[in-house]
Amino acid sequence: MKELFIGIQNAYNEPKRFYHNLDHIEYLLRLSASFSDQITDKDAVNFSIFYHDYVYVTGKGDNEFQSAQVAQKALNQLGLSKSFIDRVQLYINTTSNHSNLLATDEDLRFFIDFDLSILAADREVYKNYILNIRKEYSQIATTQFTLGRKGFIQHLLSQQHIFYTQQFREKEEQARKNMQWELEMSPGIFSAG
Repeated sequence: MKELFIGIQNAYNEPKRFYHNLDHIEYLLRLSASFSDQITDKDAVNFSIFYHDYVYVTGKGDNEFQSAQVAQKALNQLGLSKSFIDRVQLYINTTSNHSNLLATDEDLRFFIDFDLSILAADREVYKNYILNIRKEYSQIATTQFTLGRKGFIQHLLSQQHIFYTQQFREKEEQARKNMQWELEMSPGIFSAG
């Protein structure tokens, strides 16, 4: 068990991680704890939090899949059931596009909302988030990065709802304001950051 936590710590402490680091994991675990009375399988949600960004190589399209593979290996070492491991892998893989959720899986809906909750943060926290994301993609030209962010934001804004649970939908207006602000400020905010 100790070696698994060391692996998690090492993965999230990689030098090029400015947002997808241990602070992100700690924040999501605090959210999980604060909603624990509404989560059916806390272990599945928390293991998904631990492993969802384990592999994070900017520009790669299979980070979630690779992270789910690492989770599978780790959870097999712990002797957990195949159905539990499959569930954690499903949760992790769903973070690749944060959509098409199983309507009946409220735990998955909470997990995805936890991961997206930064979108509804106070403006200063949101600004730090997007600047840290830009740092993680520093090898990509500002114009190209801005186009990618614009596509991501426009996709989220085009959805009827950004969040999947009622508890987080109450924060949706703030999330939409933040993302609209980012669209209006880019690319200047990234070249200044």
